[in-house]
Amino acid sequence: MVDILKIEQDSILLLSYTNEAVLEMKKIIVDSFKINVKILTFHKFAILLLNSVKNIKDHIDYKDIKIMNNKQKLALNLCLYMFYNLTFVNIVNHDCKYKEALNLLEEDIKKYYFERVEFKRSLKTLLIKKLYEKISSLFINEINTFDSIIYKASQLDEYNKKFKYILIDEYQDISNLRYKFIQKYVHLNNSFLVAVGDDWQTIFSFASSNINNILNFKNFKDATVLKIVNTYRNSQELINIAGKFIMANKKQIAKKLKSNKSIKDPIELIPYNNNSEAIRKVASIIEKIKDKKIAILTRYKFD
Repeated sequence: MVDILKIEQDSILLLSYTNEAVLEMKKIIVDSFKINVKILTFHKFAILLLNSVKNIKDHIDYKDIKIMNNKQKLALNLCLYMFYNLTFVNIVNHDCKYKEALNLLEEDIKKYYFERVEFKRSLKTLLIKKLYEKISSLFINEINTFDSIIYKASQLDEYNKKFKYILIDEYQDISNLRYKFIQKYVHLNNSFLVAVGDDWQTIFSFASSNINNILNFKNFKDATVLKIVNTYRNSQELINIAGKFIMANKKQIAKKLKSNKSIKDPIELIPYNNNSEAIRKVASIIEKIKDKKIAILTRYKFD
């Protein structure tokens, strides 16, 4: 874009999700290639647009409770009364105990929203789930400082910093909030967008990523989808197995990956009857290959 099309460097923005990814891109593009484009996380981009916004709220603004309808207020106060040790006086006066209880409830809703926890079958967790569904616009917009920044930036009707070309890395991880933010920015500024991502690697739904935002990329005006099918990381045998497994879900984007690497029988399935037997079998495998680099992946932390 810069060398061949002679596009101005300050009109280009690269977005990623983590500071580590941003630093890695800066090393290559800015330091090695000497192309001084803006490379930011979504949050830093939102802060740039909001200029000098400081002291973003960590918790709900209690004035916002006034915007809730009577049914929402009743459900909220009932939950606080039943499970967070509040009295009728606390609720009426919205005193410090009320605020403390509301923050505790916010933490519980945060677990449900961000961690996607499997709630136990109890009246408390049922009510929390219902509260999330009923008043999500209040809790979700203010539930997390970082997401609150992006939300505030997405509410702007005019942007003081205009980038004509936006490139997003790891697009499959985009959340609904980030998607709406970028969609609005691109629309208002008539920008061009390139997003690189792989729907087969959408694994961060627990952190609010939504696979539909990559499956429905054509919702962007005049969008074109280009497939990258060459892979340099894994063997052909392994990607054949993984591809067949992933495409059992017909909603995934169909693609036939190609690799010039080959490893015979890259996967071995080992059955076991209990944890003790599993540990013994894993230990026996490690014993044979202990001079190699080994990684053990588990489903949950407690594994």
